[in-house]
Amino acid sequence: MNKRKNRLQAILELLSSNSIGSQDELLQMLALRGFMVTQATLSRDLKSLRTIKVAVIVMWFRRHRGMPM
Repeated sequence: MNKRKNRLQAILELLSSNSIGSQDELLQMLALRGFMVTQATLSRDLKSLRTIKVAVIVMWFRRHRGMPM
């Protein structure tokens, strides 16, 4: 595989196994795998993979210690 195909495969793996909040976060994850790319290159890669950005609402519930059960 060539470098671009390897990078695209790495992007797909990262996206499928992580919640990624920004392109900068994805850039850092790619760098840890040895892929040093610019934000512009990553943006083109994401477009070629036809990725979309989705809003995710995360809610955490925790019992207040002072509240009786």
